[in-house]
Amino acid sequence: MATLSRRRVLGAVATGTAVGLAGCSDGDDADGPGEEATQQFDGSGEVGFESWLAADVVGEIDSGGAIYMDVPAILDRWPETAIETLQLEQLGTDLRLDEDAIDELIVVEADDDAIDSAMVVTGSFDRDRLVDTFAQGTVETPETYGEYAVLFDGIAISDETIVMSDRYESFVDADRGDGDRLTDVDEGWRRAASGVGGAELAGVIVDPDESYERLAISLSADGEELALEIFVHYADAETARAEKDEAEQEAEDEFVDEAGEIHEIRVVENVVVVEATVTDVDW
Repeated sequence: MATLSRRRVLGAVATGTAVGLAGCSDGDDADGPGEEATQQFDGSGEVGFESWLAADVVGEIDSGGAIYMDVPAILDRWPETAIETLQLEQLGTDLRLDEDAIDELIVVEADDDAIDSAMVVTGSFDRDRLVDTFAQGTVETPETYGEYAVLFDGIAISDETIVMSDRYESFVDADRGDGDRLTDVDEGWRRAASGVGGAELAGVIVDPDESYERLAISLSADGEELALEIFVHYADAETARAEKDEAEQEAEDEFVDEAGEIHEIRVVENVVVVEATVTDVDW
């Protein structure tokens, strides 16, 4: 079980932006739902990317997931080495945008080719200027989808959003509330996403080769380090308790010495929760 591989968890973060560009202590095991568990995984958390999780697209992923970034918070608070790893400056260059024009970045990726990778960028843009920049004179009159101008059947641009996907209609419809969002129709995704709401960087990963059902990650700045939470969702509480010891050993192997520090590993309902500090951000 490689559920807590630092490369698997943090590598998903770095891979997300690349795709867009082309000491241990036990906590008490929780046998029942409890107040903390209800607050943490009941779907009530503020999730920055749930409106873009189109059920008919993201729901097709067997291996992969979705990564969300609060770009202004990351640029303002994260260590410079971590920002460089995320390649946000290169992203702005490729999109012909200043970094400070971008608010949010959502990347959806499938390792199994179930869908083509997709990227959503929100912020404050000049739609017509971006259309001219991307089209470079090859499109005289772009197609439209509501407020979006559409180029090359896969780039939808409004004054607030850029959607890069050949299935842009599904993402736009989900955001508008005209199409199903995965967190509304899939209880497992809803619970996984709710646990990482409010993070500066958050993500949900699925992998059929692993024993977990979903792995959710949360990263936020903590001084010159990054506070990391990992939520490993299993089918039931019994499986989570059985997997905890192995998860603890993997965490010790991956987050000791210069890589970081484990603060707590505990079981809450069917979820193994790992709280750690990351000092090695060269992913």
